[in-house]
Formats: sequence, C-alpha cells, structure tokens
Amino acid sequence: MYKFRFSIQALIIAYLCSALVACGGGSSSASTTAVTAYTITTTASTGGSVTPGTTTVNSGQTAKFTVSASNGYTVQSVTGCGGTLSGNTYTTGPVTDNCTVNASFKPITYTVTATAGSGGTITPPSTTVSSGQTTTFTVSANSGYKIQSVTGCSGTLAGSTYTTGPIKTNCTVNASFNLITYTVSASASSGGTVTPPSVTVDAGQTTAFNVTANTGYAIQNVTGCGGTLSNNVYKTGTISGNCNVAAHFSPEWTWEGGSDLAGQPAVYGIEGMASAQSTPGGRESAVSWVGPSDNLWLFGGKNSGSLLDDLWMYSSVTHEWTWEGGSDLPDQHGIYGAEGIPATTNIPGARTGAASWKDAAGNFWLFGGVGLDLQGNQGYLNDLWMYSPVTREWTWEGGSDLRDQISTYGTEGVANVLCTPGARSDAVTWTDSNGNLWMFGGVGLYGHQYPYAVGTLNDLWMFSTVTHEWTWEGGSYSADQPGVYGATGVPAPTNMPGARIGADAWTGISGNLWLFGGYGYFASKQEGDLNDLWLYSTVTHEWTWEGGSDLSDQSGVYGTEGVPATANTPGARSGAVSWTDVNGDVWLFGGAGNDSQGYNGSLNDLWMYSTVMHEWTWEGGSDLADRSGVYGTQGVAALTNIPGGRSDAYPWTDIQGNLWLFGGNGNGSKGNSGYLNDLWMYPKP
Repeated sequence: MYKFRFSIQALIIAYLCSALVACGGGSSSASTTAVTAYTITTTASTGGSVTPGTTTVNSGQTAKFTVSASNGYTVQSVTGCGGTLSGNTYTTGPVTDNCTVNASFKPITYTVTATAGSGGTITPPSTTVSSGQTTTFTVSANSGYKIQSVTGCSGTLAGSTYTTGPIKTNCTVNASFNLITYTVSASASSGGTVTPPSVTVDAGQTTAFNVTANTGYAIQNVTGCGGTLSNNVYKTGTISGNCNVAAHFSPEWTWEGGSDLAGQPAVYGIEGMASAQSTPGGRESAVSWVGPSDNLWLFGGKNSGSLLDDLWMYSSVTHEWTWEGGSDLPDQHGIYGAEGIPATTNIPGARTGAASWKDAAGNFWLFGGVGLDLQGNQGYLNDLWMYSPVTREWTWEGGSDLRDQISTYGTEGVANVLCTPGARSDAVTWTDSNGNLWMFGGVGLYGHQYPYAVGTLNDLWMFSTVTHEWTWEGGSYSADQPGVYGATGVPAPTNMPGARIGADAWTGISGNLWLFGGYGYFASKQEGDLNDLWLYSTVTHEWTWEGGSDLSDQSGVYGTEGVPATANTPGARSGAVSWTDVNGDVWLFGGAGNDSQGYNGSLNDLWMYSTVMHEWTWEGGSDLADRSGVYGTQGVAALTNIPGGRSDAYPWTDIQGNLWLFGGNGNGSKGNSGYLNDLWMYPKP
C-alpha cells in the first residue's frame, strides 16, 4: 500500500513537470519572445500645433496628443493613427505600426453683412472676413441724396468707401441716407420785400416766394434759381444747388386821384368836410405847401381864363380832399382886413402865378401873382399873406392891397421896413436854413418910380419872418437883363442869372439856393427857354453858373435812362416842377420846353440832379414832347405809369420824402390837352 501511494505522487509530479516544460518554464536555458514599440509622428498646418511632436508607443497601445490652434485659427481636422478628437485632445487607436497624426487648421472667419436705408446702396451686401482682418464697402447715394451716416463693425468712412475695423465677430454695417437740401435765400432792393428770406429745399424740388412792392414801387424784375414770376409769386425751377432769388423794385408813378381827362370842374362838397368825391378842378399856376400831419395844401391858380382863390387840403392818409376856404366861384377880389391882424374873413384875391413859401413854424406865405386886388381890379400884385394851418386864418402881412405897384428897393443888402418887391408873377422862391424867405425874378412892374412898365425881372429879395422886413439882395431894378455867366463852377460877385419867369428853385442841404431854367434872357440879351443851372451862396452872396448852357432853346441830352453822366442835361424849359429828396438831390419833372430832338412842347421827363456829383440822371418819362399820360389803375404803381406832358403843375414833398404832383396845363390819357386835376405820387427815391 505504501508503494501505491508513492507511485501516484510520482505520477502527479511527472505531470506537473511536463506541464511546466510545455509553458516555457524550466531551466534558464529555455528561449523568450520580445515586445514591439512603434513611433508616432505629428504634422501641423499653419495656424496651430500638435504636442508632443513625436512619441513611441508599444504595439497595441494608444497615445494622446494636444492639438492647439493659434490665435485667429480653429482646428479644421485631425487624422491618422486611427484616432479621435475630443476637445483639443487627439487619442490614437491601438498602435500596431508606425503612423502619423496630421492636424489641419483654418482661419476663423466672420460674416460682415451690409444694410442700406432708402436713398442709396452699399456693396457688397455681405462678405466673409478672416478674424482680425478688415474689409471695405462702397457706399453710393442715389441722385438727390447724400450719405447721412455709416456705422457698424468699428469702421470709418472716407469719401464713398467704408473700411471696417479688425473683425472679431459677425457684425453689420448700416448705411443711412438723407435727401440733399439746399438753401434758397432771397434778397430785395429798396422798395419792396421778398418772403420768406430763405428756405431749405430738397434737391430736385421747387419753392416759391412772395414778392411785394411797397407803396409807390413796382416789381421791376425777379431773377435767380431758374424761376418765373406770376403776379407777385416767384416760383423757382428745380433746385440743384444753393442759390439766391433777387427781387428788384423801381420807384414808379401812382395815379392817386382826379381825372385822367383835361378840363374837369371842381367838386367842392361842403366847406371844411373831407369827402372821397371832393376834388379841385383842373388848373395851372396854383401854389402849394406841405402842412401839419403831412397834409398837402393848394391855393388858387388859373382855369380856362378864370382866376381862383379856393383853398384845398389833401390828406395823404385818407386820400381825401377838403375844400378849406375861399370861393367856389372864380374871379373873387381880396378881403384884406387890417394889416398884421388875422381874421376868419380874410382871403387873398383870386390869382395865378403867385410865389409861396413855408416857414419854420409851418405857416404858409403867399406873395403877388396876377390877380384881383381889394377893389376887384385885375393886375400884377405884390401883397404878402400868411396862412396859419392851425387857426385856419389868413393875415395880410404887407405889400399893397391894390394892383400894379412898383418896387421900393432901398439900399442893396440893407433891410428896411419900407422896402418891398414890386408887383409880379411867376417868380421863384426858396426858404433858407435860417427860415428867411427868398424870391427871384418873375414878370411884373420894374423901375423904382412911376410911370411904370412891365418886363421880365432878375432882382433877388430876402424877407425875414422875424423882423418882417424885405432886403433887396441883388440883381437889377431894370427889366429884361441878360445873364452874366462868368466861368462855369467859379463864383464871382459880378455873376448874375438873366431875367426870367417860370424857373425852378430849391434849397440845398448846406442852405445854398439853386436855380434852373425858365423862360428869359441869356448872355446875349435875347430871350428863350433856358436850361442854365445856378447856385447862390447866402454866405458870400455870390452866384455860380454850375452847368447847362448860356444860350437859349437847347435840346435835352438824355444819355441812358438811370445812368448819371456829366454830359446829361435837361433841355431848356419853363414851368417845370422840382422837389428835393432826403439826400439833398433834386428831382425835376416836365415843363414846356425842348425835348431830345429840339422840338418844343409839353414834357413829361423826370430828372435827378446830384448836388454832390454835379451830374444829371434821366430817371424816366419820355425824351419826346407832348406825350399822353399812362394812368394805369388808380392807387397802384406800375412800370408803365407816367403823367402826361405838362407845365405849371404843383409839387409837394411829404414827410416821408414822397413826391406829389397835381394838375397843370398839359396832356391827359387820351391825347386831349388842357387844365388837369390829376394827382400823382412818386415814392421817396
């Protein structure tokens, strides 16, 4: 039994030993199998890296790599070694051979889109931009529009190109546009307005302005911005740039009242009561003043052989006449009362061709003329009257209440209560800066003792409204004296205008006295219509021949209308009317005389004389005689309006500087001539 147990143990040991041999166990002399390792390499495109760059992995094992994109790049793909990418880790599959991990990177890109509002475009509409790069867009405004703003993507606009900032995210460029606008401004010359003064207009559009002429002015023309005028609305053309509308106005005549036909009778109405129907009848050679409240006053004159003594007042505010006194019948004798004593019953006799002034206190003064004296006898008068527009009373201040009185000259240059001018008509007058009243010439009685004779005069007189004394200041006490002209522009004590009637006179700014034309005697003691211009200094008591001719019957030299020239001069004439404007310049209208062709007739030319430049300007009217009036619409100034040719009309200048003209002997609207009662206004120049 012991042997059996041994045998089994021996068999087990033998089996185990066999098994060990089969498994390679046993002694140190037995053979072994080696382990295989593989190399993994990496590649990376631009824009990133793979780490580690190379590694060794045993057969069947895996490896991990870190894939890193550079700034502005992203991983596009990682391939090789049977791996997979998770995040930025690439894990290979079990490696059984050498292999390569390949990493590809690409730039990060963003989409930049563009939007445009109405009025323009932006191109391209969108673009893809690499991170950190910039891009550009072209911004174009439609016709009539402009780029208002371009924003987004941190860009800047230069001209029509918008360049973004470095792009780091998707973004949008926004372009907005607005209409191009232009400023249309408006300007107006004196005499009117244009409204509005300026307006902003979209490109391609039009706009309109209201053009309004002041009283007495008319629209001469409106220009600029390609527009057209319809009535008083100026509509521009299509606006394509800043521009200016310029309105030009011109002073024009306005027919203010009375008839456009000659020979019209007066409509008196009720004495002292204004009425729209009241109007003086046609007349010539009346006298006129400007009174308080800017009212215009008119006295006497001649109508169809009858002499008048009616007194009228015209309101430039209500445009109504008032018969203020005197008779509504012709040929009335004077009621003198007591000398120096005002009275409501006093009234100068009917007369024509009287001389008149207005003193510093606003009183009206009247001297002589051809008329009826206290006894109703007609002749040359030398009575002096003063009318107060406040008390509405006349005062006989001096001279005789009888006709045909000769002068009392006294000593030249010396005042004397006994001195008085002789009876006369058609003299001219001034008021100097001291309020003294001056008178020159006329036709009447001459000499200083009886028997008397009638002739044309050139004596110069001054009346002081303070002392009530006359002073014979110069000229001759004989009649029909020729002019002593001397040298043009040079004063001299021997210079003296020739005897004349119907001249024009005005007072200059410096207080000097001016004399123009008339009918009378020139240098060679022959008579005719004159156009000589004289200046008298109340300081040196010397005359200066300032211009015009020392011959008679000279034609007018008109030049170009509206353009002053040293060669310009009105033709010889008498019975014209004149005004002085606020600038001291003198305006002359009409008269009976010579036109540009030398024809003698009734004139309606309008002239302005600059006492500074010593030049005449033909301002309007015709350069031909005997023109009919163009009346237009009553109360409305117009470019074509013009009074007809006339002489011996009556002028005023109101406190605004407007020029007024009434009546005279001349032409109405239809070629008929005679005594006129039309009333005209010419605005302040």
